[in-house]
Amino acid sequence: MALTKIGTDSIKDDAVTGGKLSNNVDIPDNNRIRFGTSQDLQIWHDGSHSYLLENGTGDLKIETNGTAIQLGKSNGESSAKFIPDGAVELYHDNSKKVETTSTGATVTGSLGIGTTSPASILHTS
Repeated sequence: MALTKIGTDSIKDDAVTGGKLSNNVDIPDNNRIRFGTSQDLQIWHDGSHSYLLENGTGDLKIETNGTAIQLGKSNGESSAKFIPDGAVELYHDNSKKVETTSTGATVTGSLGIGTTSPASILHTS
């Protein structure tokens, strides 16, 4: 889709301002959407993987006014939930395994301690 009907009064410093789109913007593989004067934030897909790159001097911040920030599969399965002023929950195959609490953390199942092959297992109830 080509962008059309953007007047020259909407272009300032080589940037489109105040423009509105009423359809999708399709970007071919390996082309990036770049934000910031120094292209500090970039989003792209290479045909196999998708990337979000914070390439500036600051942090990549993800914030919400909602109930949580959730990471997971497109089918609705959870991998992690970050609840403002509350718990962080980690999931394995959509089953909660670790949850932070106001007094520490709760682990569901076994917790292996060691390197590649745990030297010991802590069992929790």
